[in-house]
Amino acid sequence: MIKKILAIFLFLVIVGVMVFTIDYTNKKNDAIIEEQNTKDLQEKLQQSKIEDYIVDEKYTSVDILSSKVQDLYNKTKIRKEIAEVPEHYKFEKFTNDSIITLTLENKVNSLEKKVFDEILGQEVKFYEFDMHDFSEKAQNLWGKEIIYNLEEYQGTFRCEKYNYDKVSQKLIQSFSSKCEVEEDIFSELVFAYETENKLVVIEKNLYVRFIENDKDKIGIYNNVKEKQLVQPLTNEEINKIKQDTEERKNILKKYEKFATYYSYTFLKKEDGTYILKDFNRLNKK
Repeated sequence: MIKKILAIFLFLVIVGVMVFTIDYTNKKNDAIIEEQNTKDLQEKLQQSKIEDYIVDEKYTSVDILSSKVQDLYNKTKIRKEIAEVPEHYKFEKFTNDSIITLTLENKVNSLEKKVFDEILGQEVKFYEFDMHDFSEKAQNLWGKEIIYNLEEYQGTFRCEKYNYDKVSQKLIQSFSSKCEVEEDIFSELVFAYETENKLVVIEKNLYVRFIENDKDKIGIYNNVKEKQLVQPLTNEEINKIKQDTEERKNILKKYEKFATYYSYTFLKKEDGTYILKDFNRLNKK
């Protein structure tokens, strides 16, 4: 009986050692592959300049601190309350969601309303957007030919939820109790130029994952589409980033050679105003 117990125990130990060895080897191999990928990415990008990615042959650089550039660039900004990285970073082009989201971000008029929630036992507030003002803001930002579908809008943000009511034909904003940040884009305007009929602003950014999931570790990535890990982060480091806005700038500076560059193109109209036309990634593989 003792021999059987010892044999079973020895078998379990051997199996355990084998499992540990295989797991350790796999993790070690994954780490080697990630390290090599990071080195390859660094070698590819470190010799590049922003000007290398500009396709226009004739252009004039514009001061990025000028009011013209700042005003246009601010129209592309997304608040931190949004849960996920905006779709135009994921798909590297403007989508239905990103068109609607950016329009909403340009201060569409809304009306505060309240309704009694029987489950919560209290009044909860929500907002109805002025759809006439929404249409005007969309055309001012994107041009009169802009096409979007509010019924297909998937506007769920970190602390907010949006849905389009087909009956009232209203876009409604309500609030969620889940406000955990899972991911973010750290971005900075780095260059701007203009031609006869357009102005282009270029930003650099890094994708940062705050919470680990089945596919992605906590850390800094080159961008949200390729998700090539540049630097793993600990929970302590993530908490520091969340609490200190200067850390965002420090990360962008420290890992600048891994940053991805994107351009927002504004077309110039006859009256001298601009409409947002294109969003493109510049330093593709």
